[in-house]
Amino acid sequence: MGNGVRYNADLLKALFKSGVSLDSSMNLTRIKNPEIVSPAKQFVWSRGCLEVPVSCISSFCGINRLFDFNFNNRYLSELKYLLEFLDRFYAERGVDAIAVLVLHSWSFLDLSQDGSYYCRIQPNKAHVFNEFLTAIKKHVTVVTSTDVIKDNLAGNLDLDPVREFRSELSVKEKVRAIVGSNDIIANNKRSESVVLTQYSIKSDVEGNIQSSPAIVKQYKSKVDSCCPICLTKKSEIVLEKGTICAVCGSHARLRSFAISCQHLYLHKINISNARVLLIGPTASEITYLASQNPLELCVLDVRRTVISSQRYKAIYEDICNIPSTYYGAYDYVIASYLMPFVHDMDGALASISNLLVANGIFILI
Repeated sequence: MGNGVRYNADLLKALFKSGVSLDSSMNLTRIKNPEIVSPAKQFVWSRGCLEVPVSCISSFCGINRLFDFNFNNRYLSELKYLLEFLDRFYAERGVDAIAVLVLHSWSFLDLSQDGSYYCRIQPNKAHVFNEFLTAIKKHVTVVTSTDVIKDNLAGNLDLDPVREFRSELSVKEKVRAIVGSNDIIANNKRSESVVLTQYSIKSDVEGNIQSSPAIVKQYKSKVDSCCPICLTKKSEIVLEKGTICAVCGSHARLRSFAISCQHLYLHKINISNARVLLIGPTASEITYLASQNPLELCVLDVRRTVISSQRYKAIYEDICNIPSTYYGAYDYVIASYLMPFVHDMDGALASISNLLVANGIFILI
């Protein structure tokens, strides 16, 4: 996963219980990494999962800190640096260590001219990666996750000692690692093609939204013309670091949330005059939903960092175990980039089903 924030003791236990035996979430270069330990090669958690950490070395290119193997890091933009990193990694971890290189869906793209989206194809990046694979072919064995799992089950994998999951972060950061928050998600969400799945849990009906060319054109016109959170015209704002709106401070992920909602509205799914529950809220998400004039807006979080106001009511509960007093209270339940991080998926889905009215809609983004 690469960002080092998307796992915790409960998630590791649930993964193993569900038959997922390999994880690759530990990245010690990330400040919010819940597990603070010294760099390691592959090992097994006491919870059962085999961990193959994102590869890190002690320093690189004059940077005196842990440095991770991330293809999109500007210091790894040339073949010679990729090979140098790999040599250093094996020197520090041993020749039997498994190297993990972080790649993204946008790794071979560049930002658009206005800095909003990764959409411009960069053939040179693909060429460098292909050169890298060719250069290492005779010196290392490239393995799949399945290969690693099979080797481990056969006892052919050299492992560091078993580790007990622990966290040395503050309680606030621990909760954020489980629940998710506005600055914890690192996956790029700048693509104009927002992928949605709509579930009507109460009626047990699953459907995929179909778009006509006219609707798609209208939708993209709205996306391209302004920031979907503050509605400032893109021509009048500057995006900081290519991701943050300088007017309202929204990240790309939060703008994707608003874009997703706009896309739903075009298909006659409208939260105006409806009772809406937002799980794991961020300030921008609350601002956007409140602007749509719902009959009632509630935000649910295990943290007590959100305080009720005239625009919305704050509820402090665990989505995996909702009290019956809230059953059947909402027309829409919305979870934005949250569900992969709950500690009990079955419990969360059951709670969401109970929260909805008959034929209510769960919007998962």
